[in-house]
This record gives sequence, C-alpha cells and structure tokens, in this order.
Amino acid sequence: MDAGVIRNADPAFATNQLLALVKIFFFWPEFFLGENPTPKDVLDDCVEMFLAHYKADV
Repeated sequence: MDAGVIRNADPAFATNQLLALVKIFFFWPEFFLGENPTPKDVLDDCVEMFLAHYKADV
C-alpha cells in the first residue's frame, strides 16, 4: 500500500482475505513443512485473485 502497488484498504482485512484464499488450497502443516506441496499455479491464481481486487489504479 505504501508503495502504491495495491489500493489503500485495511491491511489486516486484506491480509486475512489473501490468507483465506491460500488456506482453501493448502493444508497448513503439510504445506509449510514441505510435506505435501500444492502446485505453484494454485498459489499464483490466489495472488492474481487478490490483486484483481486490490490492485491500485495507475
């Protein structure tokens, strides 16, 4: 937000939205311990969805 890449919003709420998108597809312990990786494409899609909503108007 400070860099102007995403629009101004409640940072905690925006963070929770991004984490919720990611949590749907990744079972936390296995993913973060590297035991059950999910394809990178899924994570990329989550980030794209987040940015589609929060991307700053240039």
